[in-house]
Amino acid sequence: MEKPDAQPSSAARRRSRVRRRGLLLFGVLVGATVAMSEGTYIYDVPVTSVDQQRLLSVSELVSDQRVLEIASAGSVPVSLDHLRGRDADQTLVRVGYMID
Repeated sequence: MEKPDAQPSSAARRRSRVRRRGLLLFGVLVGATVAMSEGTYIYDVPVTSVDQQRLLSVSELVSDQRVLEIASAGSVPVSLDHLRGRDADQTLVRVGYMID
């Protein structure tokens, strides 16, 4: 049994912060991404217009069709299948990209 004056775990503090403010400061709940993608475990990462222009320039320079496809699509699908066994209402995910 937990002592009443014991400090809550970091996960409990994070969950209460999320509930209290209605914001996700450290990521997006897996359940929210599944709901947005209509039941699939795919998260579409939007590519900014600045990065789209960079990718278009690069694809022209190196004649890379895949880079051109990414720039033209405006988003990149990222699979979250590896999170299927996790609690979707408690698991947070952060997804991003970097252009080297």
